Amino acid sequence: MQINPSSGFTGVSPTAPGAPSASGGSKSGARVDSPAGGEDSTFTPTADLARLLESVRQLPDVRPEAVSAATDLVTSGELFTTVAAADTAQAVLASQVRGD
Repeated sequence: MQINPSSGFTGVSPTAPGAPSASGGSKSGARVDSPAGGEDSTFTPTADLARLLESVRQLPDVRPEAVSAATDLVTSGELFTTVAAADTAQAVLASQVRGD
């Protein structure tokens, strides 16, 4: 995903109707404004979407194994090499080409 502040897109906000609450819930049948400025419509999630959203909500915000792996890389100095810098630069440039 790429965020481009100059794109002028303003259709999403954390306080939009139907946005997930801080407790992780969401409003079923939330009002969704039509992008063309037409009539409002109602979004009703399918059972599959509701199941997937519940699975995502149950994932931990912080994954200890990922934090541990990153800490090990920093501690070992592996991230402070010219190879690591080149790999990072290459990944950034590739993501710009793909539009990530």
